[in-house]
Amino acid sequence: AGLGVAIVLAEATAGNGWAALAVILGSMFVGFYLLQISYAIMIFFITIMVAQLYSVLHVFTSGLLLLRLEETGIGGAIGIVIGLLVLPLSTRDIARAARSNYFGGLHDLLDAACSQLDGEDADADLDGLARGLDSHLHQLTQILQPLTNPLALRADRLRIQERIALFTLLASASRQLASSIRRLPHRRAGDAVVEAIRTLAAAAQALRDLDGPTEHAGTA
Repeated sequence: AGLGVAIVLAEATAGNGWAALAVILGSMFVGFYLLQISYAIMIFFITIMVAQLYSVLHVFTSGLLLLRLEETGIGGAIGIVIGLLVLPLSTRDIARAARSNYFGGLHDLLDAACSQLDGEDADADLDGLARGLDSHLHQLTQILQPLTNPLALRADRLRIQERIALFTLLASASRQLASSIRRLPHRRAGDAVVEAIRTLAAAAQALRDLDGPTEHAGTA
């Protein structure tokens, strides 16, 4: 798709440097802006940008873009072989490690909240732990997202989407908890509240232990 649009736009902007520059800058901005949504969308716009650069350099031909497609296919085939034979890591294993990191980060945040509320550690960095949990959430959703694609033809696709929504909701509630603690007078709460948070922290630790021990502070 990128090649087809690139050829049409390259022919439309041929000889018009300002139009080519506008397409190049627009493609760069949109491509990298949408990178977090889809890597394929970024490649679509990068292909358009490359075609415009070829046009500006007066070396643009349809054959050159087809060569780029062939090289991309060869690179993809090599990547598949490496993934299957040299580094055979399954998505399930990577997702399990990322999920363990997520629950580990959640446990750390809730445990620090308990320590601050009962006076054991008044200097606990709840904001830093909340950002760490967000990082683990981002990593986990990035790993699980391809499994929710309709083209994946997975029977549990809807269940995975529900899990992603629950992980996101849980992280959001944890951030709100950290924010609420900052607004408490002297950062103190009743014993029942502290005990409830401690119970949630223990549950997060138990969920993490289900995936086996990992260094959840690091990168999965």
